[in-house]
Amino acid sequence: MAAQDELWFVDDGEEAAASAVAGPPPGPRIYKVYELAHLIRDTLESRFPEVTVEGEVSGYRGVSQSGHHYFDIKDESGTLSVALFRGSAARGLKTQLRMGDLVRVTGRVSVFEKSGRMQLIATRVEPAGMGALLAQLEKLKEQMRAEGLFDEARKRALPFLPRRIGVVTSPTGAVLRDIVTTLRRRNPYFSLLVSPAPMQGITAAPAIIEALRRIDAREDVEVLILARGGGSMEDLWCFNDEALARLLPTLRHPVITAVGHETDTTLVDYTSDRRAATPTAAAELVLPALADLQQTLLAAGRRLRAPLAEATLACRRRLERAASSPLFRHPTSVVDDRRQVLDFVAHRIAVAFSGRPGTLREALARTAARLPVALRAALPAARARVTAAGGRLGPAATASLREWRATLTRLEASVRLLDPTAVLRRGYTLTRLADGTLLRSPGQVAPGTRLVTRTAAGDVHSIVSDTLSVPALHPTGPVPTAPTPSPQGAENDRQQEKTDLRGKSGGARTASRRDGKRQAAAGGTAQEVRARPGADQGLLFALD
Repeated sequence: MAAQDELWFVDDGEEAAASAVAGPPPGPRIYKVYELAHLIRDTLESRFPEVTVEGEVSGYRGVSQSGHHYFDIKDESGTLSVALFRGSAARGLKTQLRMGDLVRVTGRVSVFEKSGRMQLIATRVEPAGMGALLAQLEKLKEQMRAEGLFDEARKRALPFLPRRIGVVTSPTGAVLRDIVTTLRRRNPYFSLLVSPAPMQGITAAPAIIEALRRIDAREDVEVLILARGGGSMEDLWCFNDEALARLLPTLRHPVITAVGHETDTTLVDYTSDRRAATPTAAAELVLPALADLQQTLLAAGRRLRAPLAEATLACRRRLERAASSPLFRHPTSVVDDRRQVLDFVAHRIAVAFSGRPGTLREALARTAARLPVALRAALPAARARVTAAGGRLGPAATASLREWRATLTRLEASVRLLDPTAVLRRGYTLTRLADGTLLRSPGQVAPGTRLVTRTAAGDVHSIVSDTLSVPALHPTGPVPTAPTPSPQGAENDRQQEKTDLRGKSGGARTASRRDGKRQAAAGGTAQEVRARPGADQGLLFALD
């Protein structure tokens, strides 16, 4: 607009200058087409001799036969044609041109006069990173893939022979005609329902969504086809709409997408239940060919005919064998044969039973005659066996009783040895502190400590007056002199030596042991008791 305003401003100025010299103009100037196009071209080239534009590559069809490159660069709001001639491409093309790549193009703005189309004559093309739209599309793909919308397990199977096919496409394009022609050629027995919608432009995606919902609500439709012919990336961009792609898995009927050519892939192709390369391929996919169905039926008939023929032949042979059997030719003969066999068996039974009672009676009489003789012969031998067994039973019972008595005596002696009161009855004592703790060492008591000494006849309470540690006696050392025992005490000691099962004797009047037991002298009460040398404790006891 700025260039045009400037152009119109320049033309108005020229006309004003001319009118100032020549007088009022006769009327508005009429330009020829090439004159105006040439004027616009000169104005643009003089105003924009070199500019750098950044955008996405679109509409690129590859290198032409002359070696030139023609493509568009676009952004969210506009599109600009670019021409990169062979000479400039050899010097200034710094990247491989691909659809959707973000490039930075440097050149001059011009107009192609034959078409009146503004274009950028490029002198240098260099990469500027991935296109923003493609980057956004890839990010959306990854998000929807993570949600499981692309999973094959989620996609639904197509019906084998749908009663009615729903198609969402433009009613004025060639796509609908191609689908109808293909279906009619393959199988004329079909029904088609079309939900029209624009297939290109900013408003195409919402219109396609509405058309899909409208036809999906029909109960007589079993499968849907979303189809569009080929085109550039921007022409097919409406099929990358997120709302449209998310709608397809939520529809009640399976959806086949056929958008563009075989190399074109849009977002709806990933979320649909099946993708077809072209609309014609979608028609071939949705409905099997009638000729193929006929061949399948014929092959199935041939596969069924042979087993049925074999089964029929086998049944016929069985019927023939059954018809030729005697049972069917003379059915009464079988009954007569069975009756004759029955009569023969009955006669044999009657003959067998007619002499059987007499035979049994004779055998019973012979057995009764032999039985008394056998019993009389067996009775002496049985009586001898009983007598012999009785003679062996008395000594065996006596020996067994003697063994059990000896065993019981040994067990009783063992139990008596384990009786703690038996040790006390042999003259030993058990000394405890006042709290019941067993006295084992002199270090457990101090002068004035109360002790309780248990004997076989009862308990003796005492108070410790002093403690004495007796050194261990060397095996060759002298034996300390013990107090002289009374004759009655000596006699008790000798009796104790005889009854001590462990073989130990006490030469002194008292002896303390490691387990707290001590041997006391018999007869009377002693005022002091001293431990024997070699004992673990040396205490002087003052008995109460």
